[in-house]
Amino acid sequence: MHRYAKRGLADIKTPAHIECFCIPQKGSQAELVRDRDGKTTLRQDEPGLPTKIGVSYAELQASDGLPMRAAWRDRFEYELED
Repeated sequence: MHRYAKRGLADIKTPAHIECFCIPQKGSQAELVRDRDGKTTLRQDEPGLPTKIGVSYAELQASDGLPMRAAWRDRFEYELED
């Protein structure tokens, strides 16, 4: 098993690899980010896992009678633990 630890706010150059949606009264849902060709951005040429990943957070907000809206928050950097 591999674990990533949150290291703080990501540098502006850090791409988002995962989007995490915080859903009221339901918890969180995470999804891999895909590029325009439908390929995930969480990949690399070398074998193994990347040492750092970017995770963008959004809070879904419900309004009476309206569809849920995503309010994007910060992007954090996570680092692979030894």
